[in-house]
Amino acid sequence: MRGDQQEEMAAWFRSLDPVQPKDMVGLWSGVGIPSDHPLDGVLENLNWFGKRFHSDMRADALLFTWRPGRLVALEPIPRVTARTLILQCRDDIIASEEVGEFVHQQVPNSQLVVLNASGHCPNLSAPDEVISAIRRFV
Repeated sequence: MRGDQQEEMAAWFRSLDPVQPKDMVGLWSGVGIPSDHPLDGVLENLNWFGKRFHSDMRADALLFTWRPGRLVALEPIPRVTARTLILQCRDDIIASEEVGEFVHQQVPNSQLVVLNASGHCPNLSAPDEVISAIRRFV
């Protein structure tokens, strides 16, 4: 996705009224947005369905179709035990800094780096900053 397209999309997201969590409860079907990234289509090829939001504020962020009528949720956070780098954009239009902080609190032995980048894909919007953070981490 070109920089001007990303800015246009970010401006549109910012113009939307906030959604209350209670209004998101239920099953949501997702769709990929082509961005010319080498990993475009990977989730779709794995039968990614979307997300499910529960009334107790839990969410199944990665929900896949296992077979017709059967969805399977992946819960990666409780299983992570390896040293982990969490990269969070300062101006992420999809996941706020609080999301990165939450993941950091849930993953033992993790390091949170807040990037001075915008958007939800810092590997596209700020690749040099991402590479620097990874090099410092390893």
